[in-house]
Amino acid sequence: MVRQRDDREPGPDFVVIGYACRDLVDGRHTLGGGVVYAGLTAHRLGQRVGVVTSVGPDLDLKKALPGIEVVARRSSASTIFRNVYTDGARQQFLYSQAEPIVAEDVPPSWLEASIVLLCPLADEVPYGIGRLFRRALVGASVQGWLRAWDGSGRVRAIPWREGTGALVGVHVVVAGEDDLAAEPRGMRALMEPQEASPHPDPLPGGEEIIGVLTQGERGATVFWSGQARRFPAYSAVEVDPTGAGDAFAAAFLLELKRSGDLARAADFANCVASFVVERPGIEGVPTLAEVQRRLGRTWRRVER
Repeated sequence: MVRQRDDREPGPDFVVIGYACRDLVDGRHTLGGGVVYAGLTAHRLGQRVGVVTSVGPDLDLKKALPGIEVVARRSSASTIFRNVYTDGARQQFLYSQAEPIVAEDVPPSWLEASIVLLCPLADEVPYGIGRLFRRALVGASVQGWLRAWDGSGRVRAIPWREGTGALVGVHVVVAGEDDLAAEPRGMRALMEPQEASPHPDPLPGGEEIIGVLTQGERGATVFWSGQARRFPAYSAVEVDPTGAGDAFAAAFLLELKRSGDLARAADFANCVASFVVERPGIEGVPTLAEVQRRLGRTWRRVER
């Protein structure tokens, strides 16, 4: 592990699980992965954040993610993706992959978190791990469960693999349009009934999974209780879209937990995501002050 911790210490409010990785873009490596973007987003919005990941010796996450507690499975290599953008479309290549994460990597005290976001990149997050967090609002940003790769590492979209139990214990599922390119049923495929996922706080739609489709400059569509509602994006000049969906997912969960209002959650998440695309890499993850100025109102952190 990156560091030893005393499990008697209070755990984080917001737990993120998945690979941190190195993204290769235009010949240079940058820090990437859903846990990085989502974790930094939650941290800069005032949460105590814990990241569960798996990395090699080449990634120093303690230095890269100051103020965030990291528990990492040791691996001989880190996960490396090469991202190639052509006319706004992304082609990915998986160059190397760290060891998969296991449920035992989560410290016991972290199971009391208020919010959990599963961020698989390459099928590394255990299916059904959401059920371990009995007090949490659990979300899943599912891109890593909707992709496969060939011998050259070229990544392609695949249909949703039903029957895996991946979404057991999950209340909110977030996917981008590109993630669902090979799934003919679209977002509805991810909202099929699974094992009941009760939550102590009432959510719109009860125990039904809430689906969120992120659509870039067109905003996002939220699916619940047989309804679908589009929420427009905030105006932004796109420089680098990497990580915007993961920042959106973190912000959506934070506002849904705080207010219980899907419309407010989608608007808040669109606002946060609009910053991420405006600067390269993690430079775009906004501060709370920046978000409040663009949002036009005060936003308070989620209290445990």
